[in-house]
Amino acid sequence: MHRIHQIFKEASFLIIKMTKNLTEVIRRTFESKQRRTLKELYSLLQDYPGIEVPQDKLKHRVRSSLYNLQKTKEIKRIGSSTYQKNE
Repeated sequence: MHRIHQIFKEASFLIIKMTKNLTEVIRRTFESKQRRTLKELYSLLQDYPGIEVPQDKLKHRVRSSLYNLQKTKEIKRIGSSTYQKNE
């Protein structure tokens, strides 16, 4: 039972680390272009080196990262599937 708990703890840590890395990558994409659409982000991140998120989870993780960036007021949603970096 202890080993299972340890594996779960390590997996949780990796997921959190991946999410933070993904959020940082998304944050950096807004430095080169002020406005981004979900479609742009999906295609940019699909083959991005260092981001090892399974394809079936990528869209969810991207939207989650965008939500986190909105909460910290780094970006804002300006339309359907369109986000802009706050000034």
